[in-house]
Amino acid sequence: MTLDLEFVAIGARTPVGLTAQTSTAAIRAGVSRLREFSFIAANGKPVVLGTDPLLDDRIEGRDRMRVMLESALDQALAKIGPHLAQARTSCDVLLALPETRPGFSDPEAQWMCQVAQVRLHQHGIACNALLAGRGHAGALAAVEQATRRAEQRRQAGEDAVFVIAGADSYHDARTLLWLESEQRLAMPTVRNGFTPGEAAGALVLTTKAIRRSLGLPCLASLDGVGLAREALLRDSDTGSFGQGLSHAVSQAAHALSTPTWGRRRRPRPMRRRWNPRSRARNSSPATSACWAWCIVSAEMPRPRRARRCSGRATSPRPRLDT
Repeated sequence: MTLDLEFVAIGARTPVGLTAQTSTAAIRAGVSRLREFSFIAANGKPVVLGTDPLLDDRIEGRDRMRVMLESALDQALAKIGPHLAQARTSCDVLLALPETRPGFSDPEAQWMCQVAQVRLHQHGIACNALLAGRGHAGALAAVEQATRRAEQRRQAGEDAVFVIAGADSYHDARTLLWLESEQRLAMPTVRNGFTPGEAAGALVLTTKAIRRSLGLPCLASLDGVGLAREALLRDSDTGSFGQGLSHAVSQAAHALSTPTWGRRRRPRPMRRRWNPRSRARNSSPATSACWAWCIVSAEMPRPRRARRCSGRATSPRPRLDT
């Protein structure tokens, strides 16, 4: 299946930025916004979390996720929302949410789908929101589902516009207690714990034909998607070897092809004279093999060019002894 989908808009809200642009700049600069949260762990110290700078600590769970999700959707629909509303193009909202855990249940996930659908209706866009993925790979599962739906729409001759959004927040007392009991909360006594955080993101995916008809920019093109499930989890006897991740990467890169030279001439490797001192300094296997090739190329006889005749004798003059 050939993918003909392009990303035309993005939006995000993270602890290091209220928009996708500011979040990207902060991440590239290595900015960290971790702070002590108003939750005391079992050791009597406050828990360190990554929090949204504008949300009150007393807001928990789905209420925090709702605010961040609506902000990300507003950013993604700021420029393309009027185009979709004027064209009366319906779209599907594919939502990625956390798995069922203490502090977030299945009814709350359905409530988040209704929140996303109502938000797009406020922008004048007819849509149908559904839950497409759960967990850390939920957003990629939503992208994979968008590709399958786009192929079905293409065969039926219909338009395909997808709004993929996701939100997650560990800022809930029940969730923090669950992480602490499972030895997953970052603490001095926990070896493989992590620092909880929260964020939301959204992107708009559509076909190239629709993007051109609406006059929208192309931010990136989608060439492949891969999904797989890990058979060995982190709590198994042997641990996870990343077999599912390797399979997913292979699926995503299946549509890619290596560049071919064609009729173009391959670039010749640079020849260098062998220097014994340099060889002594470079004793690694890779550099030793490189220097071995340089030795062979340097010792090979090279053909001499014939000198042009300038009308003068090329033989040396005889020496006269006086």
